Amino acid sequence: MNGHRSPFSANPLAATGFLIPAIVAALLLAALPLALVLSKAFYDTQVRDAFPQTLEALAGWEASAPLPDSAPDALAHDLKSAYADQTLAGAATKLNERSSGLRSVIMGTARRLAREDGTDIAATLQQSSPLWAEPQIWGTIQAAGKPFSLVNLGRVFAPSVSAADGAARTIGVYGDMLVRTLAISLGVTLLTILIGYPLAYTLTFAPPGLKRPLFLLSFIPLWMSLLGRAAAWVILLQKNGVVDTVAQTLGLASEPLGLLYSRAGVYIAMTHVLLPCFVYPCYSAMANIPRNHVTAALSLGASGWRSFRIVFLPQTLGGVAAGATLVFVLSMGFYLTPALVGGPADQMLSYMVSEITLKIGDAGMASTLAALLILTMLVGALAIHLAVHLLRRLLLLGA
Repeated sequence: MNGHRSPFSANPLAATGFLIPAIVAALLLAALPLALVLSKAFYDTQVRDAFPQTLEALAGWEASAPLPDSAPDALAHDLKSAYADQTLAGAATKLNERSSGLRSVIMGTARRLAREDGTDIAATLQQSSPLWAEPQIWGTIQAAGKPFSLVNLGRVFAPSVSAADGAARTIGVYGDMLVRTLAISLGVTLLTILIGYPLAYTLTFAPPGLKRPLFLLSFIPLWMSLLGRAAAWVILLQKNGVVDTVAQTLGLASEPLGLLYSRAGVYIAMTHVLLPCFVYPCYSAMANIPRNHVTAALSLGASGWRSFRIVFLPQTLGGVAAGATLVFVLSMGFYLTPALVGGPADQMLSYMVSEITLKIGDAGMASTLAALLILTMLVGALAIHLAVHLLRRLLLLGA
């Protein structure tokens, strides 16, 4: 026995020490950058950095009280400095998120102050916009100067009106897209289970001569790039394409199915891409089940279905949970496939994160959506494991 002991069995701390480089690398390369990105969802200093003297002058001020005498001069100084440093646009955008139209007021005032070096700051502000005489604009600057804020979270679920049909959205466009992303991901996960479990079962019990070709066929989606797979499905699903031609030839349809740029096309393409991610964990669980377990159940008088239900299936649920969780998490982050195969009503939340980051440049909103996406992934993964655990208990109780 002693000859087979690990050299680290006498000193577990030495073995643990080998994990330190991996832990440090994970913290520096994954956890820390992710935390910094997600922190922008609730922590933003753009307004505070652009209006330091204005916020100092407004400290303790309430909207019902007269405006402090030093506030206009402090505002003019901050506008000139931020405009010259080219940091005003970001802060003005943040203020515009709280009060529509405020960005044009601030940028216009800053340009006027840069052109006119007048001494009557209050008159210059009034000439730039009559809003400077209202306490609301000063209150907005004061409130936005606080670095910690849940404004972005409120914007995600703020009610909105659809531009397409004028229908009101009670949870807003971002909330609606989050629900859509969750629904598509759960649908794809269910489809991969329904298709992947029989496929994994076939791979487990297939004859050696057939098992290798089946494995090669199931590996094909992983050998192609994601863009190549999505482009292939665009060709297959297009109007009068391969799928339409086959369906009409077999008499399954009398006209084109219209699968491209539809929710059905998204389900088909995503299921094809993610199917191996479910099959292999499930196959691994099935392959490790001793064959004599099922044989013993059959020898004790259980039918083939009963032996499968109470002996084989419960032991494979660990692989089902692992594969379903992997498929669900990957589905939640899909961007390219829905963008190419789906229509405007089929885009997922990751698409909006990309658009906001690259085209709008709103890091706070993008970070908020990313945080919600990660939180939904974690909750969904937990729900999958709880559902599988409940199914295992029900199978064992029904035995």
